[in-house]
Amino acid sequence: MLRKCIETNRLNVKLGVGVLDSHWVSQANVNQRRGRAGRVQPGECYHMYTREVYGSLMKFPVPEVLRVPLEKTVLDCKVRIQRLQNLLLLEC
Repeated sequence: MLRKCIETNRLNVKLGVGVLDSHWVSQANVNQRRGRAGRVQPGECYHMYTREVYGSLMKFPVPEVLRVPLEKTVLDCKVRIQRLQNLLLLEC
């Protein structure tokens, strides 16, 4: 059986750090991909699992704020703010 999973940053609670983790997609992810196939670019979407597997998937993905450590989000914001400030200085 083919397994559809995605890789996302998640918080490993045991280690207390962010890790790149593979896990099953949610039903919302499946439905979004189905709607996008053939509309955004040529193609079709095939889901290679049973209705039972689909029924066992989470309805929606875990929100990013619960998956990613807050420290990473704060550092990402600081980097983006610094880049924006540098761009604004170059334009003046």
